[in-house]
Amino acid sequence: MKTTRTLAAIVFAAAAYVSNANAGIFDVTPKVYGAPAAAAAAERVVDINANTRDVKVVNGETITFNIEGKQFTWKFDLFTPEGGVLNLSFILPKDLHADGVKVHVAENPEFREMYRN
Repeated sequence: MKTTRTLAAIVFAAAAYVSNANAGIFDVTPKVYGAPAAAAAAERVVDINANTRDVKVVNGETITFNIEGKQFTWKFDLFTPEGGVLNLSFILPKDLHADGVKVHVAENPEFREMYRN
């Protein structure tokens, strides 16, 4: 099972590198919480403002964050089956800021089913 996860992570990283090598907009460093995604893949847009403290997402969901008119899209991909909580600032590009905003990633049993076999 651990070998399958490692192999899947390597394949994903290689595919991301090949597909985005010339794009220049994605950091293809392997991520603990998922990876940047194309805006067209987003399932919804979440506006972040000075009053935002929490955002709820589901593992496997692709979200576009709108912060002060700038947008950033992320596909959440946590390897923990129970989901988790992270600071939004951990995944944002350096030019975007959302200090103090927590992202609550809910469990999605269907999303991780492929890793259980």
